[in-house]
Amino acid sequence: MLDAVVIGGGVAGLAAARALRARGLEVQVLEARDRLGGRVWTHRDGRSEVPLELGAEFVHGRPPGLLKLVRQARLRLRGADGEHFVLKGRSLLPGDSRMERAMEVFSGAADADGALGPFLRRVTRSHPELYEPASLFGEGFYAADLTRASARAVGLQARAAERIDGDRLSRVMDGYDNTERSVTPSNQWTLSRSSDMETVVPGPAVRSPVGWTRIARSRPRAGPSRGRTSADRSARGKRNSAAPRPSAAW
Repeated sequence: MLDAVVIGGGVAGLAAARALRARGLEVQVLEARDRLGGRVWTHRDGRSEVPLELGAEFVHGRPPGLLKLVRQARLRLRGADGEHFVLKGRSLLPGDSRMERAMEVFSGAADADGALGPFLRRVTRSHPELYEPASLFGEGFYAADLTRASARAVGLQARAAERIDGDRLSRVMDGYDNTERSVTPSNQWTLSRSSDMETVVPGPAVRSPVGWTRIARSRPRAGPSRGRTSADRSARGKRNSAAPRPSAAW
């Protein structure tokens, strides 16, 4: 019997599963892709001196949680600040101060109502040259649909970034995926392939859209069960012994 199921094997899901396992619970992580990590997707190519990041790439400022993982894994950080360039048509042109000035308007969105797009139009009305770079930054950095994304939500993110010097950029020279591995208890987890989730998860069958699902399962460390009596554990053992074994190998 499982104590908890975590949907999604991204960094947040893996960290949640690790915290649950540390409390002595048996946890199962369900991931529909053939890899763990979510937005962290590092590619290594022998022709490049550094790993290529296809997902998360930079460390923005000094986020305490991420820097703790970097220290634990003994990873190397290198500053990535430099010149900015803008793609205009088919030409790559040096950036100017407009982007930096446009980035400064986002923290004011924390006090705004409505969607991000109308907010940007209002605050750049006296400086219309800032609307385009502000829109590009909102759509690119925050992945925001300007007609739907909450201005307040984006503004709160901008203010949080300011508190940790978020405009300073660094790269993980050993690969961002090593931060993900530092929250994965690798000695306890495996990936198994199954065409039918019913073979590995108690209850109704659950199928992924592509017909297979990756499973990562963690067994708790030995120790007393919290909140269970010996009679509870005995009854649970009888149920488990009578239940069919899952066909997937852990």
